[in-house]
Amino acid sequence: CAWPSDPAFPITALSSTLTLLSLSENRLDTIPPQIKHLTLLQHLALDANLLSQVPAWLPAALPSLNTLTLSRNALLANSLPASTLLFLTSITDLRVSENPSLTILPFELFRLTTLTRLRAAA
Repeated sequence: CAWPSDPAFPITALSSTLTLLSLSENRLDTIPPQIKHLTLLQHLALDANLLSQVPAWLPAALPSLNTLTLSRNALLANSLPASTLLFLTSITDLRVSENPSLTILPFELFRLTTLTRLRAAA
C-alpha cells in the first residue's frame, strides 16, 4: 500500500469523521504514523500484514479505539508491551490470532477491564 508513506495523502481531512479503518492485507510492516491524527477511530483492522510489533504511541493517539485486529501478522512474544496494553483503556475487542511467534500473552491483557472479546488462537 503506497498511501501511508505518501505525505500528500490528506489523512488529516478524515480526522474529524473517520471511526473505522481497515488496512488489512496491505503487506504493511509498520503501522502508519499518520493514523495518530485519527483520534475518533474506534475500529482499526490490520489483519494479514507483516507487523511484528505494536507501536507505543498507539493507545495515547487513539483514545476511542475499542476494536483492534492484528491477526495473521508476524507479532513476536514481546510485541504487546505492558506499557502499550495498559493504555488501551477503551478496548473491548482484541484479535491477535494466527501470529506464530506470539507464543505467550502478556499478563497485562487480563488487567484490561473493558476487554470483553479476546481472540488469540494459534
